[in-house]
Amino acid sequence: MTACTALSSAGIAYALRYIDAAKRGGEALGLDKNISLKIVIRTIEGAIALLETNGTSPQTEIDRVTTPGGVTLKGIDKMEDGGFSKSVIDGLLATK
Repeated sequence: MTACTALSSAGIAYALRYIDAAKRGGEALGLDKNISLKIVIRTIEGAIALLETNGTSPQTEIDRVTTPGGVTLKGIDKMEDGGFSKSVIDGLLATK
């Protein structure tokens, strides 16, 4: 499988996996499952809009929306402690 296919084909399922996990996280926080999914979808749309509008890298936009020591950074750190980025990269490499 080529790199482009891994990113565009398998990547769709990986993105949907994140969306599903975030929706379930919203439910764990007490939101209705439909409301949680709508919020996650709008959040993903907002992230995409930032990248497309500003022409910047994802890390640049993460830095812009993350307050040092804030809850967003705490959440990112927790995800990285669990191997989030490494798992995504490993999943893509597994398609070779």
